[in-house]
Amino acid sequence: MIDLNELPMDDDDDDIRINVCGGEIDEHSVENENNFEPFIDQSFLSEEEACKFYEIFSKRSGFSVQKGRFTTSKKDGKVNRRDFFCHREGFPDKKIVDVNKNQRNRESIRCGCKASIRIILKRSFEIFPEEWHVTRFVAEHNHKLLPPDQVRFLPSYRAISKEDEEQILLYKEAGLSVRQIMRVMELEKNMRHWRTCFFHMDVHNFLRMIRQKNGHNDVMSLLEQCKVEKIENSNFKYDYTVDEQNRLEHILWVPAHCFNGYIKYGDAVAFDTTYKVIYYDMPFGIFVGIDNHGRTILFGSALLRNETLDTFQWLMKTFVTLMRKPPQTIITDQDACIKQAIKVEMPLCHSPSMRFVFGISPQNLVAGLSQFSGRNILLGVVDLAIQDIGQSNLHHTMLDTYRGSSLRTLSVGFVESDSE
Repeated sequence: MIDLNELPMDDDDDDIRINVCGGEIDEHSVENENNFEPFIDQSFLSEEEACKFYEIFSKRSGFSVQKGRFTTSKKDGKVNRRDFFCHREGFPDKKIVDVNKNQRNRESIRCGCKASIRIILKRSFEIFPEEWHVTRFVAEHNHKLLPPDQVRFLPSYRAISKEDEEQILLYKEAGLSVRQIMRVMELEKNMRHWRTCFFHMDVHNFLRMIRQKNGHNDVMSLLEQCKVEKIENSNFKYDYTVDEQNRLEHILWVPAHCFNGYIKYGDAVAFDTTYKVIYYDMPFGIFVGIDNHGRTILFGSALLRNETLDTFQWLMKTFVTLMRKPPQTIITDQDACIKQAIKVEMPLCHSPSMRFVFGISPQNLVAGLSQFSGRNILLGVVDLAIQDIGQSNLHHTMLDTYRGSSLRTLSVGFVESDSE
């Protein structure tokens, strides 16, 4: 079995590179063919053939190629002249600096290099439909050329082919990480590690481009999925709002098993929005609770446009409407908008904050436990929470019901230690 997270052993397999003209270049063939530089009146049967030849030459020499100026025929509008330049041709444009924005101050690699080749379409023999001839070739560079082991890091040699794009999307849909995707593709191509024609960052950039391209379809996909779930199971609940521009504003959804769990264990609920969805920059809120085995269960999820009072009022009202009843207790953080929304939409619901329930902050709780031995401080915190919730009578009734349990032992022990 192959571990996709382990580095492979190096071998001597050859590499495949993607050139700027499309298609793949076998480096083994580069060493055995075309071991000469371009020359005047050299002929090619097509523009692509000339481009690939110069691509191979540039790769062996230590630079990359970019397509340059071209002219077209006045008769049919077809290209009849094409220039190919070194990737460091020309000079950078003047950069407009905006002091109010964070901009990268990265130096341009363009240094006015004159190395180039020009080809012109003309016929020498009638038997060929077209012929491209080299009419100009400049071999000198005004910069240092890269050694063979560093040429592959140039951007033009790091293109992802259409076939590789399809494979990357397939592996990503299957749940593989970028690291694992790279490992699988290295094995498929029988290459050494880090010898593919693209790197991890290129895959990240490609996936981000796909997300940006398909981002406007995500909302429709989400709503369509909610409709399908609702048809399949009537206990699936969801509701949403749109703004003036018909864009999704807020959405709350409750899967069927979450709704069933809320009916059984929805007396006490915790709500939190501390997790942020990075790509959409929308707060992600969750309603959670605890079942009879002490396990955390999800009651519902929400994506919100912002964290204002109106937003939380809509969320709390919609949650009660979908779940058919409000919880008896809902625990939240210290956000004033959340507490006000609960007071308006759930007037009979007790709403202590997480800090209020535990009495002290988590940092101070850890510090207190490290300084004091015994369990009095922890039991005091638990008892404080019970008293503040106003469930003391119910608490004692539960202890009488489950007589002899560890919970009663802890409570009795605290009462005894407190009375002393």
